Amino acid sequence: MDSRRHSNQMTRKELTTRLRQSTLVDGMAAMGSAGEDRLNPASDYDLLIVLVDKPLPITGGVTYVEGRFADIIFTTSEDIARLTRTGHNAIPQGSLEGTIVTWMETARIEFDKSGCLTCLQKRAREGLQLRPPSEGEKLSRLDKASYNLAHTKRMLASDDPVYHAAVDLRLLYQLSDLMVDYFLVRGLLWPGEKEAIRYWNLSDRGYLELFMKCLKEKDRARQVGYYEELAGMTMAPVGTLWKTGATQFRLSPDSEMTQEKLESAEAFWESLLKPTDGNGLSS
Repeated sequence: MDSRRHSNQMTRKELTTRLRQSTLVDGMAAMGSAGEDRLNPASDYDLLIVLVDKPLPITGGVTYVEGRFADIIFTTSEDIARLTRTGHNAIPQGSLEGTIVTWMETARIEFDKSGCLTCLQKRAREGLQLRPPSEGEKLSRLDKASYNLAHTKRMLASDDPVYHAAVDLRLLYQLSDLMVDYFLVRGLLWPGEKEAIRYWNLSDRGYLELFMKCLKEKDRARQVGYYEELAGMTMAPVGTLWKTGATQFRLSPDSEMTQEKLESAEAFWESLLKPTDGNGLSS
C-alpha cells in the first residue's frame, strides 16, 4: 500500500491497521455513532487515539476517513489510566475528560495494547459519576444570559440601524449559549445539537417549539421578545432573569457566585452609597 495514501481515501480498517503498527500509538476507540454502529450518510467519525507519549502538545484534529469528516482526540495511556483511577465526582461533567468517560460507555475499542482503554470502559460502565456544575457555574450562566438580554434590549431601543444589525449578530451567539446552558443548569451533559433536538422533542416540546420560533422569526422586536421568554425558560432551575432597573453583581471566579455572597455584594454596595457626615464617615 502506498504510504502516501491520504486518510480520506482509506477505509477505517486501513486507518486502524496503520495506527496499530505505530510504536507511538497505544490504542484507538471509535466513539459516538461510529462506536455504536449508528452511522448514517451524514454521520461523522469521532476517534480517540491514545498515544504512548506526546512528542508535541497535540490534543486534537480533524481528518477525513472514507470521505467522512472525522474528529480526532489525542490523549495518552497515562492520562487514560489517571481517569480510571479518579474517584466519583472528581471529573467535571463539562470537561473533555468528562466527555471521554461518557463516550467510553458505548465506544468500540479498535485496539488497546496496554489495556488502559478496556479498564476505563469497565469503570465508565460501572457508573463513574462526574462532578455536576456547581451553584456558582449555574449562577454565572444566569448572570450572562441576563447581561446579554439587557444589552440586546438597550440596542433594540435605538433608532440607529447599526445597533439593530448588532442585535441580529448578538442573537446568533446568545441563542447558541442558551442551547448549551439549558443542559448545564439542569446538571445534564451537553449531548450535541442533534441529540439536544431529540431530547427536547421527547422531554420539553414547548421549549423546542419556542427555540425554533425565535430562531426563524424575521421581525426583530418579536425575536427579542421570544429570546427573553426562552432565556427565562432556560434559566428557570437557577433563578429569574434580572429585573429592569435593579442593580446586579458578579463575583469571580465562578465558585464565588453563590446566593449568599451575592447578597453580601449587595450589602457592600449599599454601604458604599451611604451618606457621610462630611468627614468620610457614614452618618
